[in-house]
Amino acid sequence: MKIAYFDLNEGPLFEDYAYDPKNYGGGRIIAASLLEKFSDFHIYGYPNCFENVRFHKKQQCFVLDLDTIKKIKFGYPINQLLPQINQYDIIFHHTYNISINRSECPDITEVVWPVGWRETVHHNIKHILAFDRDHQETVYPSDANIYDIVIGPQMPTMQEILTYEKEDFIFQCSRHCDMYQSILLAQICNKHSIKAYFAGPIDHGYPLLNFIDNKNTFYLGSIPEKLKIDLYKRSKVNTQLQNYPISATLSGKQAAGYGNIIFATNIGGWKDYIKNGVNGFFVNNEDDFIEAWKNRNSINPLDCNRIASEHSENNMVNSVIKALNQIEKNRNA
Repeated sequence: MKIAYFDLNEGPLFEDYAYDPKNYGGGRIIAASLLEKFSDFHIYGYPNCFENVRFHKKQQCFVLDLDTIKKIKFGYPINQLLPQINQYDIIFHHTYNISINRSECPDITEVVWPVGWRETVHHNIKHILAFDRDHQETVYPSDANIYDIVIGPQMPTMQEILTYEKEDFIFQCSRHCDMYQSILLAQICNKHSIKAYFAGPIDHGYPLLNFIDNKNTFYLGSIPEKLKIDLYKRSKVNTQLQNYPISATLSGKQAAGYGNIIFATNIGGWKDYIKNGVNGFFVNNEDDFIEAWKNRNSINPLDCNRIASEHSENNMVNSVIKALNQIEKNRNA
């Protein structure tokens, strides 16, 4: 089974699955993992997409010039722009409207993975990898085949969790914007003298820094991987206060993998991921938040890691392979 993945997002393709939060992306995590494990998995993308790909895998990476990318996005048949595409069994991509001249390659199967509840899928797409389900099937074509997968990073073992010395602070590593309610978190922490560290990029115009008092709340900027992992090891709590139904985020899964208790709103993918009182708490207002903080020591970090490990890199790869094998079986039926 020969697969071509099209990464039409600018910026480096990171393969350690846990990079600076401004570069997070579910599709890239899957692509990086498959690139590392399969010789017949090839990635086509922007020149700087491959900056961090290990040298011995670069023969599987193909740089697209900007003119070709522009034509792909405008609907030019991809196999006319890149004749070698005819040799692939599967074309894999995000939710771009990639055009294929079917008269030249009728047997190529197109597969997409949407990663957000707002992303509709083109009606021509018949194979969809749905991670964590996300309760978004209403925006999928009614006749599409949907395959369940999980997305997750590399995680420490339970034995490693036992060596961590947890401290009483919240570590919020994410984008910071209205949808993530970072200002609300800062206000609650300032009011109740709860220590919280914020890391990651601030969306343009979002006044988070006006609510950082450097006594209870601290902003660290976009931090390197080593520091982020150190903070995950030390922190007790990670907050996921999204006010729209996003999937369970990669940063949240990674934090849980390091034994962090998740405080999350009861919407989107968190509805299924959080086992209330076991690996986290649902919080929908300030009173919920304070009650959860009071009960933080009732949760065992090992349970946070145990549930997170269901979304480990290994399980992710296995779930994607299972889906691709089923697609291949359907192709040959």
